[in-house]
Amino acid sequence: MRKTIAWYRSHDPMTQVKLKSVLDQDISEFQNASLSVLVITLKELGSMYDLSGSDFGDQVIKELVRLASCFFNEDYIYKDGYNSFIILDHSDQFSDRLTRFKDNVSHYEINHYRVYTTLQFGFVQAYLTAPAMIYELIAKARRNQDHAQPHKEKTAISPAFEESDLDSQTGLLTMDAFTRYATAQVEKTDLVAYHMIICFFDISRFKRFNKRYGYEAGNTMMRMMVKMLKQYFPECLIAHLSADRFVVLCPEQGIEDLLHQINVTFDEYYFDKDVTIHTGIYRIREITRITTAIDRARLAASTIQEGSRERVRYFDEETRKQLLFESYVVEHLEEAIQKGDIKVYYQPIYRVRTHKIAGLEAAPRWHRVHDQILEPKDFAPILEKHHMIHILDTYMIKQVCKDYAEFRNFDGVMEPFSLNISVNDFEFCDMIDLLNKETALYEIPRNNVRIELTANKVLFKDQYVIEELERLKYLGYELWLEDYGDFISNYKLFSDELFNAFKLDAQDLDHFDHDDQVIMQAQILTAKRLGIRTIMKGVTTKQISDLVAQLGIDYMQGSYFKEYAVYSRMHPRYNNLDFELPAEYHYQEAISRQPLYEAPDQACCIVEVEHHFKKFLAMNGAFQSLWHNLQVSSISALEDLFNHKPQVFKKNMRMIVNEAKRHQQPQLFSVIVNTFLVEGELSAIASMKTKEAYMIRIRQVKVAATDDRPEKLLEYLASRYEQAYLYQPSRDQATPILHNSSLHDNVLQASALMNFFVDHQLYPEEEEHYRQFMSSKSLLSRIYSSPSQCVEDNFRILDEDGHYPLKRITISLCEDGKDPLLLYTISSPRTQTSYAKSLTNKGGFSYSNLFDNILHQLKIGIFWKDRDRRFVGTNRTFLKYFGFASEKELLGKRDEDLGYHLDPMQFKEDEEHVINEGATIINREGICVVDGNLRKIRNFKLPIYEQGEIIGLFGCFEDVTDRSIIVKNFLNYQDQVTKCANKTGLEIALDQYIKEYTLNHIDFSYICLSIDNLKVMIHDEGMDQVNILLKKIADVLKKLVRNQGLVAYIYGDLFVVISQETNQQAIADTICLMGERIQEIVVSGSRLTPYLTSAYALYSEAENQSAIDDLVLKRLLENKQEMKKKREENMVKQSLSTYLEIVKSYEAVFTHIIIMDEDLQILHQVHTFPHVHDYLMSEDVGYDLQTQKHHNTYSGIEMIDGESYYCVTKWQELGHRGYIIELSKKVEM
Repeated sequence: MRKTIAWYRSHDPMTQVKLKSVLDQDISEFQNASLSVLVITLKELGSMYDLSGSDFGDQVIKELVRLASCFFNEDYIYKDGYNSFIILDHSDQFSDRLTRFKDNVSHYEINHYRVYTTLQFGFVQAYLTAPAMIYELIAKARRNQDHAQPHKEKTAISPAFEESDLDSQTGLLTMDAFTRYATAQVEKTDLVAYHMIICFFDISRFKRFNKRYGYEAGNTMMRMMVKMLKQYFPECLIAHLSADRFVVLCPEQGIEDLLHQINVTFDEYYFDKDVTIHTGIYRIREITRITTAIDRARLAASTIQEGSRERVRYFDEETRKQLLFESYVVEHLEEAIQKGDIKVYYQPIYRVRTHKIAGLEAAPRWHRVHDQILEPKDFAPILEKHHMIHILDTYMIKQVCKDYAEFRNFDGVMEPFSLNISVNDFEFCDMIDLLNKETALYEIPRNNVRIELTANKVLFKDQYVIEELERLKYLGYELWLEDYGDFISNYKLFSDELFNAFKLDAQDLDHFDHDDQVIMQAQILTAKRLGIRTIMKGVTTKQISDLVAQLGIDYMQGSYFKEYAVYSRMHPRYNNLDFELPAEYHYQEAISRQPLYEAPDQACCIVEVEHHFKKFLAMNGAFQSLWHNLQVSSISALEDLFNHKPQVFKKNMRMIVNEAKRHQQPQLFSVIVNTFLVEGELSAIASMKTKEAYMIRIRQVKVAATDDRPEKLLEYLASRYEQAYLYQPSRDQATPILHNSSLHDNVLQASALMNFFVDHQLYPEEEEHYRQFMSSKSLLSRIYSSPSQCVEDNFRILDEDGHYPLKRITISLCEDGKDPLLLYTISSPRTQTSYAKSLTNKGGFSYSNLFDNILHQLKIGIFWKDRDRRFVGTNRTFLKYFGFASEKELLGKRDEDLGYHLDPMQFKEDEEHVINEGATIINREGICVVDGNLRKIRNFKLPIYEQGEIIGLFGCFEDVTDRSIIVKNFLNYQDQVTKCANKTGLEIALDQYIKEYTLNHIDFSYICLSIDNLKVMIHDEGMDQVNILLKKIADVLKKLVRNQGLVAYIYGDLFVVISQETNQQAIADTICLMGERIQEIVVSGSRLTPYLTSAYALYSEAENQSAIDDLVLKRLLENKQEMKKKREENMVKQSLSTYLEIVKSYEAVFTHIIIMDEDLQILHQVHTFPHVHDYLMSEDVGYDLQTQKHHNTYSGIEMIDGESYYCVTKWQELGHRGYIIELSKKVEM
């Protein structure tokens, strides 16, 4: 079976048994049952490795595991360290199995050698009541191990070394011993004939590895390193200098092969852990002090850059010069900044579609360094290495913001700028605070600041840095990822959706073949579907520029267009640079943001209209395939098709375009292309001077009828219409395609058919209005003048039950020309709007038909008001929609008193227009808040007359949020998981609330709720379950907020609530209630308990959108710290309670328990005695505890007040960061 990465993380590759680290995954199988825990240690394994070689020692271990699996279940054998195993057994035959196992392992044969082993066995049997108890049983089993006498390690290593020469941790030479022995060996070696070298080994990022994976994992790595050095340098001097550094004196011959094998072996184990071995080599060509040789090898290793592919470097003249240069950079950085020797250079970023400048990238250049100008690649890695990069980045941010202000002051140029910062900045300074201050000082919009980060540095950073980046994005800055191509396969970069753009390098296009192009296009398409832009840097030729355009990349930069230059050479005042001015920039950005690729199966494109000429700017794959299938040969042919249609088509398209622009909502259109009828919708995107951009979505394609005879290819209409005819007015012919749910093929006289319909199907009182509707004199002109190329109206038509329900009749243009072909259909009304519209066309509402309207339109919200715009009455649909229990809640109130409209002034102005001027408001759309959600409604309002005087108004509305034409645009404001507003929707709503505050001084509260343990829940239960939880949290919030505010889910763990409630006690009570309701949520099959932190502010405290964001975020972070502290205190108490329960189950109860924090402060103590605190605070114990930090368990015998105590010390991070110390009187086991 092929081993997966997960298998290697959980199993020991040599023995193929599980590692102790995965024991937690199995322990539930033994809970509430009797369990035997056996610990086996092979003490003389180190001697075997040294005396007989690593292969022999490995075979001993493998044979031991093989024999163990003969008597115990292999699935419950765990390797613990390099020479110890843990075996779990829950059968009642444990004693018999153990006896037979001991008999078989006293000796065994390997390679024809009889091997005698001295094993230490320890076991304990108990009833397992809690998972955490297993570790206590393992500790007790270790204490019960037989005290077999191991071989002396010093004789196993080398008879020539004294015990004092050896490092106690690794068994290798100490630095002093290595210096003595190496000096002696070099002095007696012919260095001319026999070349000797010093190899210095440094494990890069070892401290970070320890921090991330724990000190036990670090110790395992050290043991592996020691083993490899002994294996590959068996006759050489090897020393352990410090935690992750080793030195070897060896011959130079064959060293490169040996180092390659070491690196390959190491990478097999740790390929995904961001650790590598850097080796520095110094050639000894003459008698040299060994300490000097070690220093030079160490310096050679230190010049290898982190993240580079280089693993080995020799100390030579070049290395010496590099070290001198590093020293210069470190010592003169701040001086260079003060003198102005570090200057900011800029390179334009061009939009691929227009070849105009859409932004600038800033990068430093260091002048006057040995008469040279240094690029960032020359000195930035050195500053990273010496933890000084934040000094440079701080200077860059301040200088670039200052330059930006000057750019803006010239003709209003406001190009966004990007600059590189290091992820290490977040560890050494408050980079976010600096960015906020500088952008505020120069009044720079945050979305015009693009922060570039390097991919390989982001991927392996700690969670704290990722959270800081998320915070940056939340505050409005854009995040761009550089060198993305090197890590294109890392799905985390996609799934987190942290970055706004990915930057690729044109060097990746070298030797670019067809397969490479297909792969890169797929990656770019994936980014586009996620709304992520792409940039290509390093464009040097027109050939590369053309390829970039072909790949569909958004931006490009490089020397082909312009090299980096100082600010003065980049300023448009002095250079003929083609910058996008603000209007054009926003126009092009609006086009770039369109979701062309969200639905890959729907044909979409963007068309630009200038002086009535239509040009296709962009299209997705489905759109390209569609026109190919419609036998259109090229894009230019498609443009010709649209631009050279008959004049009537051009006129109709102009009307559709104008309607889409005026109403800012999609408009339907249809066009005949090579006998195919193409139906679609057109939406306005943006406009600039003479240019306008529109999105086209194709809804359906069907075969159009010919002039001679309509084709029977419209049977699908049966699922949409009750009756359908093809109608040719000039010939007075009608072909029934669908009639009473059956298909026909005969041609009828249209006038005769109409008379039959009037006499037998139409409601008698509707005859006059129907004949006017069907009048052939005006029918075609009305269709041509309609934006959607159709006319429609509602009539009462006889059904099978003898009733006259309302039906819709629609007549649409099917084929244009000298003899137009029309499609006549009858259907049930698809929208309630049309009925209200038809009533409006017939003379408006009145008291006489009010009751009739309500009967026919129960699904429409209906209301009526007096002359002061106060509610007089509503229907049930209105009350139910807005969540009112009865009319009493709104009678006598106005819209602005109820709070459900984001912009009540718009509705107020409409109603005053109706009451004062007798106007009719039709199809007026607006956004309101319903159950904490943004919803789009469409209003109709008419005056109510009595004796010629207007006494009030009548209105009705419908929810159009989910209309197929509207929903795709409106969903841009909605989060698809929680079904509440997303960040865009929040910003739209917030703008309206701020507008109301500015105009009418209506204050509001801004509430943030953060789920502190969201990432833990995702790790434990999976994203699907967490999404269910997020949806339920959103539902809870929306029920509590109702129509008095908006609920938004921004990203990750953050919900935002905007509420009209301004009483601080009421807000606090509401937040408390939110927390209680959320804690009551149950997700079936999961253990999901969200930990919430909240904060709020009134807008009047800030009076600025950016300021209120910062204020609430600051309070949220402060509350997080406070909540974290409280949770830790509670967890400490729980830890104490848990451990007391465990102790009670022991056969020998611990007499003293002390719980301490990581600063050695006692938090709790049980059964302690007078001098225990003094003992624990003593220097020696304090040192032991500090070195013990992050280790699982330490045990030993301690003397306190002349008594021997068995001491068990455990470092733990679950519950609290600190120690649990257990003391018991020494008992012979």
